[in-house]
Amino acid sequence: MISCPGKVLITGAYLILESSYRGLVLSLDSRIGVTIECRDLEKEENQQNNNTDSCKISVDSPILNFLQNYEYDLSSRKLVVPSNAVPNSFVEKTLEYTIGIVAELYGITSLKNQMINIKITTDKAFYFSTSKEEKITKTGLGSSAAMTTALCGALLWKFSNLHKPKTSNQEDLQEKEKEKEKNTEKEKEKIVELESSEIENVFMKFGEKKQRYQDIVFRLSLFAHCLAQGKIGSGFDISSAVYGSHCFQRKTQTILEKLLDLYQSSEETEKSKKHFYKEILNQLLFNPCLAENTKSMKSSQNLEDTHFDMPNELELIMANDGMFTKTTGMVRSVLKWKKTDPVSSLKLWNQLGELNEEFFLKMKNFQISGLSEIKSLFSKIRKLLKQMGENSKAEIEPDSRTIFLDKLNKMPQIVAAGVSGAGGYDSIFLIYMKSEKNTKAINQVLQDNEFKLLPVNYENRGILLHPLKK
Repeated sequence: MISCPGKVLITGAYLILESSYRGLVLSLDSRIGVTIECRDLEKEENQQNNNTDSCKISVDSPILNFLQNYEYDLSSRKLVVPSNAVPNSFVEKTLEYTIGIVAELYGITSLKNQMINIKITTDKAFYFSTSKEEKITKTGLGSSAAMTTALCGALLWKFSNLHKPKTSNQEDLQEKEKEKEKNTEKEKEKIVELESSEIENVFMKFGEKKQRYQDIVFRLSLFAHCLAQGKIGSGFDISSAVYGSHCFQRKTQTILEKLLDLYQSSEETEKSKKHFYKEILNQLLFNPCLAENTKSMKSSQNLEDTHFDMPNELELIMANDGMFTKTTGMVRSVLKWKKTDPVSSLKLWNQLGELNEEFFLKMKNFQISGLSEIKSLFSKIRKLLKQMGENSKAEIEPDSRTIFLDKLNKMPQIVAAGVSGAGGYDSIFLIYMKSEKNTKAINQVLQDNEFKLLPVNYENRGILLHPLKK
């Protein structure tokens, strides 16, 4: 099973849409996992599929009560969606696009007559409901990005293992495989962080430089997410799903724009569709400039190291009152204001960008003696975000949230409490000084204000491989 974490954007909302600014994103212990099993229908009894250039796909997501069957036409590189199917653009676009990449890499024979069974497991923190009968709503932890990344990563992982390319040192690789089989059961059960040289061997098909699995999945998942949304976002949620916690800075926008235009035009003919997938490989996998650019997403022009881990003295919790916000309209409002009032908006963004950088550095090099300065910095960040919302007519920090967050931030044990991501009525986050006494006091305040604590904690791990129990 491949799994990816949820996220919370602490600073950098809206600003990270531009490559000049950065934002602090934290990964969580709530994860979405994807398990894939393949069967060869041609080898099964009473199956006559020899002349069918297609494969069948089944997707099961129990928590969403989602069970859907699809067929993938290998000739046209299109996913055939039943007319009565429940629409899910993130599942559909990720399947169509990633299987198209697999077909381009390993040939259509690698997929022909295959039955691909996909199971998506989701931790409860991604959704909120007050009763069994009530319709569940998202809590804003990045479920779509985590699912897209896990699905893309699982498909690539599965078929790269089924169809390892032959190399000049194939015998050496076979010997390594034999050695692996001799490992103890304890070693086999270990969760693997997908960035080792062993994993690079599996992906030798992707080029001589043996790019890391993480970088490959990041690039391909980022574009899959763009296809599902019909637009190019910042990519911070995909980045955290792959790499874990870090200070994010946007990259690859120009390439993604060109590929999105190419994808839209490729819908016309079968020939143009195949050309599109060749360009995907050339631009997102074999492009030496991009490979160098994403060699480590945790490096930056401004700071040598953008890696972040929560200081041991601090704890992160998240809470939700059952309300949620569709942030797409808010983003449009902010960008419209920025366009119509470029002078004052640029001044505000630059001020906010500087505060975000200061906050990141203070948190990265956390000292208890600097607690009051960190609280002051975050207060200034909130005020500028509030001002941005008022200027753009977007409820980035709604008045009701402001009253409650002001109350929380006045508590001496709280370092920072704010709206997550683009803001609105999605879940709030609280970073506080770790102690049992503080936890009880904060939980009581949340309960008194009808906020429900989400079953989620901070965990700095990105995409993971979980060996299946036999």
